[in-house]
Amino acid sequence: VAVVGSFGKTTTTRFTRAALDLEQYVDLRGNTFWRLARKVLDSDPAQPQRVFEVGIAKPGEMARYAEILSPDITVVTSIGSEHREYLNEPETTRHEKAFMVRALPAGGVAVLNGDDDNVMWMSSQTEARVVTFGLEAQNEVRATEIETDWPRGTRFRLHIGDDSWPARVRLFGRPMIYSALAGVAVAHVAGREIHDVLANIADLTPTTQRLCPVPLDNGAWLLDDTYKSPAETMATALDTLRDCQTDHKYVVLGPVPDYTENPAEWYAVLARQLTEVADRTLLLGGAHQPFVEAAVHQGLDPGSFVDGGHDILGAADRLRDWLQPEDIALLKGYKLHTDRLTLRLTGS
Repeated sequence: VAVVGSFGKTTTTRFTRAALDLEQYVDLRGNTFWRLARKVLDSDPAQPQRVFEVGIAKPGEMARYAEILSPDITVVTSIGSEHREYLNEPETTRHEKAFMVRALPAGGVAVLNGDDDNVMWMSSQTEARVVTFGLEAQNEVRATEIETDWPRGTRFRLHIGDDSWPARVRLFGRPMIYSALAGVAVAHVAGREIHDVLANIADLTPTTQRLCPVPLDNGAWLLDDTYKSPAETMATALDTLRDCQTDHKYVVLGPVPDYTENPAEWYAVLARQLTEVADRTLLLGGAHQPFVEAAVHQGLDPGSFVDGGHDILGAADRLRDWLQPEDIALLKGYKLHTDRLTLRLTGS
């Protein structure tokens, strides 16, 4: 099984391995070049199912990986702005990612995010069977009745065709439900019993730095999402924070990369989300001006934004002063080591 896409690959790989009752990788780093090769070489060839996360940065890489892996099942999670720096338009990104779908044999299966038009385009690139997952009604594997149960996880109803089951996971946010559905879809294709699959995915712990809840000694929480910060992931992280049940919420935000086609439009969207969701937003790394300008332009309160400069340790101290028992702080960053906030606040 090869797992590809712009966002959600690592968690989807973990859910897929859990759904198939496979041991989890200890080292989550690296899905390209020698790290991918090492995972392939270290895998047990006697294992009937093996699952590999595959990433790319530039044109030509996925074609080579597809040739090496020769997958029986390819999972595609999403197509987003993350690769804009080297692959330019979404059409280029989907073309490159689709090499892993094109590599499927006629008897293989493409497990595609049916809610993403660029992913669904890949169904035209293969003669393999297509199984879709997502939240919309047209998907073969889908979820409804999604409900955040902070800090325990997320409940939802799983549908496969005309059948449905109550389900729960320990992860938070709609992107995690997509990852869970992809894993379930692979296990379903592999003929696994759904009740066993649901029991397996219910035990999966959150992925480090991907909307991962971190308890603090004073009873407050961090929601650590510092691994990536393209605009789309910021929007979904804020949606997740909105759904968490607590009275006071804060956001610490590093720079958002300008990968999207219209950065100003995204700043406006995110500024509104921030002012609606967070009591206060601490902006780091010189990222404050676009958000403040967008807030002012929309008539929002620019006073909800606090400029934290480049001082990570100072930001941690400020956050410690803000956070009271049961409060939540979402941490989001890009090339600013915002993950150090978690280390500082937990004493790790």
